[in-house]
Amino acid sequence: MFLWRINSYGREISDEKWETIDVGFVNFWRNAQIIPFPHRIRKDDHTLIFIPDFQSLVDRSENNVRLLQGVNENKHDLNAYFQHHPFPRNSIEVPIKTQGQQSDKIANSLYESLCYDLFIICNLCAPSSLNAYISEFGESDGDEFEALSLTSTVFETIYNDDFFSDIDAGDWFPYSDGASWFRRIRNSYNQIPKSRIEKTLFGLMQISKNAFNEYNIILIFYCLETIFDTKAGENFRVIADRIGILLDLSSDKKADLRKKLRTLYDLRSAIVHGGMELSHPMLNDLLDSNVDNHINRMMNACEFGNNLVVVCLRRLMRSQITELKFEERIFLKN
Repeated sequence: MFLWRINSYGREISDEKWETIDVGFVNFWRNAQIIPFPHRIRKDDHTLIFIPDFQSLVDRSENNVRLLQGVNENKHDLNAYFQHHPFPRNSIEVPIKTQGQQSDKIANSLYESLCYDLFIICNLCAPSSLNAYISEFGESDGDEFEALSLTSTVFETIYNDDFFSDIDAGDWFPYSDGASWFRRIRNSYNQIPKSRIEKTLFGLMQISKNAFNEYNIILIFYCLETIFDTKAGENFRVIADRIGILLDLSSDKKADLRKKLRTLYDLRSAIVHGGMELSHPMLNDLLDSNVDNHINRMMNACEFGNNLVVVCLRRLMRSQITELKFEERIFLKN
């Protein structure tokens, strides 16, 4: 058995709409605990089975809702409330039972791979339900744990994007359904993707690990072009039209989508072809006042792009679709 210790507490951006979002997390984790899903990972002639125990996440999410309810009821004197009801700072432990023979040499690598998988599955099922910005994993009876940082902000921004409010409100769906869909796409621990959707999942993992980075714009288009089977630089209209088909967008929504995608596409082209200045790694606004404008511009574009990737994958997951195929037809008129 190994442990995944998670130090992060709740959502990172905001506690707004906690009555629906965070209460939804409670129901999501309860459902995941009641209906466990054994992750069967195949490699060559061997099959390993991993079964996570989510009880600690059930307890933490329930406690979080109680605290948020208390904050809402004691706005007049929050200092006194927090003296008696402090937010917990301790990490939680997610035990993961293992079955099957595995090499000690690659054990930790297998555990890390599973943590990535669980992070993506849970956050596609219930956006921002699992924040592993500060976490570590290792053998339950061992002394050495390896750090892993994956931020759920990539998923949380969906709740504040008006464009998607009538397309995908971020409501949760069962963990077992999401895990089943995921394992039909990825049932091994290969490090090079074998299908278009797996390529997209790897891209989303990269974005979650990078947090804010100008190069995420390139990863966003990598994900979109992969999902919708378009070639880099192909007619911009094609990818917008295919997104519109999957998400069943109205004419007005399609027009709005094209505008937002065009902004993102122009930024991607500027980065690739050297037309935009990359920031210093420090991103220190005390040294340069232009940093704020640069960050805001990039973050607004990245947030929409991230949300679009997440919403498209959630639509595929909800419908249990593991591959999209497109055919182009030409009609000739006399």
